[in-house]
Amino acid sequence: MTQKSEGTSSRTIRSAWIARSRVHAARGAGPLAVVTANNAVALSPDSEVALIQLAGAAVAAEDYEAAARAADRLIALSPSSADHRLTRATAYFSRREWAKAEADCRAALAIQPVRPVATHSRAKNSIARILVPCAAS
Repeated sequence: MTQKSEGTSSRTIRSAWIARSRVHAARGAGPLAVVTANNAVALSPDSEVALIQLAGAAVAAEDYEAAARAADRLIALSPSSADHRLTRATAYFSRREWAKAEADCRAALAIQPVRPVATHSRAKNSIARILVPCAAS
């Protein structure tokens, strides 16, 4: 097997794990979505697509530690992405790490000041998803 075909095969398998994770997430099987997304990341640790799927699946499964770790890696790979900072802020909010969450929201606004309304709206929606269940408790 050539080096190129191994790379293609690995990408195909990674894509299959990502697709499987999305199916599990859509069916409400959050922990399985996290496991399958982790399989994709194991194949390609620097794949933003796999890490984004892992972070999203982990937030949905309320595995905020895994979400924060995935977002940390995403930020290391793409430090100019406001979305990755907001993903990590969501994990921090959920863990009630207010100062860290606020710092990430501010960093996202600093990165993307041209769209402060969109960035602020995403941050606000992230906070609302967390606070509404807390208020019902």
